[in-house]
Amino acid sequence: MMSLAALFASRFEKSAQRVRERLGAYMAEPENEEKLHDVRTSLRRLDASFLLMPKKLRKRNRRQIDALKQFFRANSRARDYDIMRGRMAARAQGELLSQLADALDKKRNAEVARALGMARLVSALPAASLEGLGDEELESRMDEVAGRLVGKIKKRFPVVAANRGAVEELHELRKDLKKLRYVFEVMPAGLKKPYEKKASKILNRKKKPVTQELKELQDALGAMHDIDITMQYLAALGKKTAVSLIESEKVERDELFSKFAQSFRA
Repeated sequence: MMSLAALFASRFEKSAQRVRERLGAYMAEPENEEKLHDVRTSLRRLDASFLLMPKKLRKRNRRQIDALKQFFRANSRARDYDIMRGRMAARAQGELLSQLADALDKKRNAEVARALGMARLVSALPAASLEGLGDEELESRMDEVAGRLVGKIKKRFPVVAANRGAVEELHELRKDLKKLRYVFEVMPAGLKKPYEKKASKILNRKKKPVTQELKELQDALGAMHDIDITMQYLAALGKKTAVSLIESEKVERDELFSKFAQSFRA
């Protein structure tokens, strides 16, 4: 039977190899939305593995971890600008749309250039080291991370479900749900089972696999987050002509929140 450390190392290498392959494809076509999505997904899985490493290994691989996070942040900002541009294009017209689109395109292009620079840096880094990884400390770390994420979700979920104005809490909850989903992918069945049960109980959705529950809620919160960042951007511009766009976004956001809150109470 494969030890926990050996199983983790095998999954980590597969995840790292997937990142290398998708990073190369992304650098060849940075404007390709599918390749951008693929590299972001693979990075999340690798980040979950790094998160589960015991402290000494996280410290040893700090350079790789920090570079991956910087690349992901730049990609996230570029993705946000794409989302905002798409939402504005669906509501604005004429000169207003032209002004908004031009400003967003400049910001997006700067972030894409930054992301490409970080991608080259990441691709040149040496492979992460797992030397000295032991079963006991790895199991302890998995328990710690899964327990902490479940605890955060338990604290934040009722707050978000009861308050449509809890924008920051919604964003943090969405990140917690996403992290837990990818952490569960890395953890072996026996270790993650009690945390899956706790998560299902918190989310009040016991009829579906917990990974599906997490993904559905993550998507629902993500749709609201996209509207939130769009409204924040428009409000910061201070343009009177953008007021109607903000109001339209708010109406859709309220509708999405009502559906989300209703599903939580069901």
